[in-house]
Amino acid sequence: MIRITIVLGILFAFGIQIPGSALAQGGGMGAGAAYSAFQNQTPPTTQSAQPNQSEFIAVKGSAEIAVVPESLRLVFAVTAKSAASKECSVQTAQTIAAIRIQLAEIGVDDQNVVEDFIVMLPTYDWELKKSGDTEYLEERLTGYRMQTNLHVLCKNELEANQIMKVAFTNGVNEIISFDYWHSKLEEYKQQAINNALQAAQEKSEILLSVFPEKPLVMNIDHSASVSFPQSLYKTIQPKPSNDNSIVPYRWKNFLKIRAHRPLTTYYAGSNNFADVTTAKPPMNPEIMVYSEVTLTYGSPTRVQRMELERAIGQSKN
Repeated sequence: MIRITIVLGILFAFGIQIPGSALAQGGGMGAGAAYSAFQNQTPPTTQSAQPNQSEFIAVKGSAEIAVVPESLRLVFAVTAKSAASKECSVQTAQTIAAIRIQLAEIGVDDQNVVEDFIVMLPTYDWELKKSGDTEYLEERLTGYRMQTNLHVLCKNELEANQIMKVAFTNGVNEIISFDYWHSKLEEYKQQAINNALQAAQEKSEILLSVFPEKPLVMNIDHSASVSFPQSLYKTIQPKPSNDNSIVPYRWKNFLKIRAHRPLTTYYAGSNNFADVTTAKPPMNPEIMVYSEVTLTYGSPTRVQRMELERAIGQSKN
């Protein structure tokens, strides 16, 4: 199911001046040179009209689409420790083989299970030794640690939970990542842009109706972004109170070791502003596609300035 939210944000930009450098970028170096020449040829006078803060009107429309992921990737680490590197390799291979068999039993295609070897590292420890009257610590090799990641493509979170149970059953406890995906994100981006453009056009019809003649569009700008569920979670860090009044006075100078306060993590969803949104809060992890379109119009004051400049130029001739 796809939820579409049209964001009716309005932005009036009454403060845009275009310097020569901006014209050079937007209309080529010739435009910048022409503007500079115009400035140099126009003598200082109170009658000369320059671009001011009321020459442009920008109307922004934005749209947000919530897309239910069609698949996700579960990544977990299979590790083994042993005195010999070969034994690490054997243990890892046995664990992965057992996991593959059990995943097949719950309907996971073997092609959707990919092994990614990460590292084989030596491990060390300290040994207390004595030479004469001198005691010292000597670092020594104790064995090896091997890690191989398993990437498993899951249909949904229900299947991912079943896969995690298989991993836990085989002693694999390091879940590294969940990655969500949808194969038609480009189509949803285009849809979001179209929705944002439509919102900007509809607002322009309403807001610009105050003018006897509708201003002309001078420019258009747009952006589109995708936020995956893993970036939409929020973590709250509990903070202990600084009030020590509950500590008896005679204990105030003692070293205090506070109790562990676990982090609180939850799916917060998108925090983009929306004037129109759904009636219920975000319940399931979704991929959020967001787009903004800005239509820039020339205001009537710009036309008046141009007419005044034309009249001044004709009077000089």
